[in-house]
Amino acid sequence: VAGIKGIFLANRKVDDQIKTFITYNKGRDWRLLQAPDTDLRGDPVLCQLPFCSLHLRLQLSENPYTSGSISSKETAPGLLVATGNIGSELSYTDVGVFISSDGGNSWRQIFEEEYNVWFLDWGGALVAMKHTSVPIRHM
Repeated sequence: VAGIKGIFLANRKVDDQIKTFITYNKGRDWRLLQAPDTDLRGDPVLCQLPFCSLHLRLQLSENPYTSGSISSKETAPGLLVATGNIGSELSYTDVGVFISSDGGNSWRQIFEEEYNVWFLDWGGALVAMKHTSVPIRHM
């Protein structure tokens, strides 16, 4: 997590399932990510640890002009935006985009589809554009 020392996210294989874990102490202790309490419509999300949690795609973009599946910036400490899913394991179906403003401690869903997200004004503004395989020439 850019801008905050000691916080790391990792995907780990557990019993043939890929799960996302977070540490706040440089890897000494790891825990699953708590799923948001509600979905985009405000309906409750029935997801209890350790059987269900939030799982994230942890791919970064090397190009500063494109967005990866997860984004954090040193200029916006604690702010994370990531593509993932809620369930028993990481899946590439039923994906959404999730945001955390407290270093990954709590999350909420902001989109039901995959979006590219960029940080502006040191995290004061975010720009999101629906993910597409076709190059975008105008915004």
